[in-house]
Amino acid sequence: MAQGCGLRIGAGSDAGSPNLPHPSLVDEMIALSQARLGSIGATRAATLSGAEALGMAQDLGSIAKGKIADLIVLEGDPVDDLNNLRKPLVVVQGGKVVLG
Repeated sequence: MAQGCGLRIGAGSDAGSPNLPHPSLVDEMIALSQARLGSIGATRAATLSGAEALGMAQDLGSIAKGKIADLIVLEGDPVDDLNNLRKPLVVVQGGKVVLG
C-alpha cells in the first residue's frame, strides 16, 4: 500500500548489532518481497532506496562509474530466490575484494 502511494521503502535490519547477525537483512528482504514488493522491489529497498533515504545515493546504492564499489557476486540469481544472497562468491568493499 505504501509503495502504491508513492512512498519510498528502504530496508534496514540493524544487522551487526549485538543480537542481530548480518544475514538478517536477507530475512527482511524476503518479508518485503512477500509483502508485494517482489524480489526486485526488495532488492531496490536494500540498495538504492536505502541510499536515497540516507542522502547517499550519489555514492552508494547502485553500480555506476564513480560510485563506491560495494557489491557481491552470486552464483544464483536473487530475482529467482532471495536466499541466493546468503551465498556470495565474491564480496567487494570499497573497490577491494574482501572475500573470494
